[in-house]
Amino acid sequence: MRIHKRIALLVVACILPVWLFVGYLTLTSFQRGRLDLERALAAAAQTQLRVIEREIAAAEATLRALASSPTLDQGDYAAFHRQALDVLRQSPRLNIVLLSPEGAQIVNTLQPYGRSLPNNPAAFFFEVRDSGKAVLSDLFVGPLTKRPLAALAIPVFRDGRMIHVMTVSLDTEHLTPILNEEGYPESWAAAVFDRKGTIVARTWEPEKYVGLKAGPVFLDAITSSTRGLIDAATLEGIHVLAAFSRSELYGWAVAVAVPKQILEAELRRTLWINLAAGAILLLLGLGLARWISRSITAPVQALIASAEAIGHGEPVSAEPLPLREVEEVRHALARAAALIDARTAERDQARIREFDLRQQHHSLRALNDIAALPGADSQSQLVQSLRLGADHFGLPIGIINRVDNEVYTIVCHCSPASAGLSDGQTFDLASTYAELTLEAERVLAISHASQSEYAAHPCLIRFHLEAYIGAPIYVRGICFGTVSFSSVKPLGRDFDEADKEFVLLLARWIGTVLERQDSDAAILSARQDLERSNAELERFAYIASHDLRQPLRMVSSYLGLIKRRLGESLDAELQEFFGYAMDGAKRMDQMILDLLDYSRAGTDTEPFRAVSLSDALADALANLDVPIKEAAAAIELPPSLPVVQGHRSELVRLFQNLIGNAIKYRAPERPCRVEIHCQAQGHAWGLAIRDNGIGIAPDHREKAFQIFERLTSSQTHEGTGIGLSICRKIVESHGGRVWIEDGLDGGTSLCFTLPRDAQPRD
Repeated sequence: MRIHKRIALLVVACILPVWLFVGYLTLTSFQRGRLDLERALAAAAQTQLRVIEREIAAAEATLRALASSPTLDQGDYAAFHRQALDVLRQSPRLNIVLLSPEGAQIVNTLQPYGRSLPNNPAAFFFEVRDSGKAVLSDLFVGPLTKRPLAALAIPVFRDGRMIHVMTVSLDTEHLTPILNEEGYPESWAAAVFDRKGTIVARTWEPEKYVGLKAGPVFLDAITSSTRGLIDAATLEGIHVLAAFSRSELYGWAVAVAVPKQILEAELRRTLWINLAAGAILLLLGLGLARWISRSITAPVQALIASAEAIGHGEPVSAEPLPLREVEEVRHALARAAALIDARTAERDQARIREFDLRQQHHSLRALNDIAALPGADSQSQLVQSLRLGADHFGLPIGIINRVDNEVYTIVCHCSPASAGLSDGQTFDLASTYAELTLEAERVLAISHASQSEYAAHPCLIRFHLEAYIGAPIYVRGICFGTVSFSSVKPLGRDFDEADKEFVLLLARWIGTVLERQDSDAAILSARQDLERSNAELERFAYIASHDLRQPLRMVSSYLGLIKRRLGESLDAELQEFFGYAMDGAKRMDQMILDLLDYSRAGTDTEPFRAVSLSDALADALANLDVPIKEAAAAIELPPSLPVVQGHRSELVRLFQNLIGNAIKYRAPERPCRVEIHCQAQGHAWGLAIRDNGIGIAPDHREKAFQIFERLTSSQTHEGTGIGLSICRKIVESHGGRVWIEDGLDGGTSLCFTLPRDAQPRD
């Protein structure tokens, strides 16, 4: 055998084990790579879940901070609405909603405060109310924004009692950039799922797939386990290897996936790379190893220096390195250093925002104290607010002024007698700091005028005012003047942002008080218009009730004719349907009759006459003779009842409705007992109809007087829920009031008053 063949065989003998070893390395490398990828996917899913949880926790923290606002304790929902808007300006949230424990919306930042809001809470409201814990909703389409949203809801407690439920809407479009923040390869995909498995956010075509249910394999996995790995197909039909992790706090899940096609391509790429590496190792040998080692050592040493620079907070060197991989690591270190600097800056900014927020809360609490000050009239409230502001700043002079034609007029003030100030006193505007305040259209704060740019100002020269803080007052958008606090002594410190916020809020509140002074005439006119409108509405209800009954009578008549015509050909189900239809028509007719009674109640134009309540009660009992006997009710009457001014027929109806209700809503487990009481209460007669029936819960007592408001099922007690509304109209038209208290043995006491000294009404 020739030498070159032997050499060739030797080379083959050397190459073959290397290639076999390379093949083995390729297989084990792929397996290790898959395991590493699975770990990376699992870690990525966990990381993304923590990011999402942190985002939701931030929203929850925002709600918790708002829940502690004193405006909720004081019922100042307008102020709370403003607070919520301020919070939303600093966060990516869409809107905040405050609901009552019954589910009625009180505040919705998507609507101006005071506008009518819906009373149909979402299902997660009841979950929060029943559990007393924060709940993250599933994905839904916002009724106003028409965009996919989720909502975080928390209960608001005071003294262990839930007083509100507060929700914040989370824009799911904000979650997609969060999924991309970690810088995973472009081939990777990430998605967020709600508790039902609906896609909330997605890095692949979110506009197409957000709002759809996950595939069955995904759905079964994320709903049955808190974390894991799955081989499945996406909604596009791409086969992927995915890791998921579900939040134990909120029930949402995050999945991170990589297409299996990429894994296979990676295997092929690794195979060729390893084969080429084996050939290169065989051909180049140790000679290349020495050269390669030298070419690697220097860049690695440079990387060590870059890592140490990051540890010392120094910038990473920008000098390029010869090896691509090492250069990429250097770029990664540079990005990490920049990210650390950015996070540090964000943390510092967050601390500054937190401090400003605390200062703002302090100002809001002070303004709430001002708004709650008692006073006989608005003028005294303004004076007391000036005193409170003077105490707050430690400045003895407080002035509210009006500016007109360059004339400064004192509207009200608080100051020592030595200041020589009085309401109505006037000054030249140019001689006051108010001129500067109005020119700047913002808060002007001077802590030491003689040591500042204002050392030559006429106000300092003439009045010697060293310290001053003031803000413009606007009434209906027009500049009225200023509110200011001042002293002839320097303040001793600089005014801070909290001081400026306080005087600005005080100026806004004073503007509303001044506006309210000008609105009294408008309120009186509006009240008169409302009375005329009520009269027209009552007339409309009367006419509408008569016109509506005619079609109902035709419906009932024709239903009866059809039923008789069909006769025995009707099966039991159709008989039942005819019964429902005729019963509904009858109940609608009764509701119209009750509405007609309601429109008539308290509108009798006849003059009041002397009416014996004993006679009116006797007539009512006579009308109720049959139900009294059927219920075997025991009626306890007072020894005597007074004579009052009123309409006899309406007072009879009043007694008849109240006693009839006591009999209708009797407790089945005990004999029915009704007591009528009467006693003098100052300038009125106080009457009470007490029973031992089923009673009315305290939180339903005011609602019981609302029209068509029923507190029991129509299956157990007939009626339309208008009787107590009629009673209230009758009592109020006679100059009295009506309310509900506890009765006998857990029953109800319907109480009302009638004037004692009422004169005959013409």
